[in-house]
Amino acid sequence: MMLNCKLLKIRLLGNSCACKTCREGVSRPEIGLHNSSKQMNNKQEEQLHYDHVVNKLSYRKLALKYGVHFTTIGRILMARSNKQEQKAAVPVTQEPIPDDIALLKEELRKAKLMIELQEIMLDIASKELGVDIRKKPGTRQSK
Repeated sequence: MMLNCKLLKIRLLGNSCACKTCREGVSRPEIGLHNSSKQMNNKQEEQLHYDHVVNKLSYRKLALKYGVHFTTIGRILMARSNKQEQKAAVPVTQEPIPDDIALLKEELRKAKLMIELQEIMLDIASKELGVDIRKKPGTRQSK
């Protein structure tokens, strides 16, 4: 593998290199001189969205224009549309609470009381028998 950076040892040690390749944003030269990714600011993203919606440019044409991969264009536009959908979403009005709340509260109280009585019954039985009756977590069924 041919590396452009003559000062690879310095680069690997974390020091800066003055060669043209390193100054142009190449990262990780030891694995193949990959170019560092470009970041788009909000103004560029707005222009990108405008070009896509108003000028009807395809993802590939936008990728050529802005110098990024077309899948990146798709991700940016999808994220932008998701943000707009969330802003445009109308808050859901809360449905009125039914009048039978007292009945539901009474059923919940009875269910909690039943569970508590079952717990006490298991405690008493395990003390009398001297064996833990409760199911142990993580046990498997026997074949």
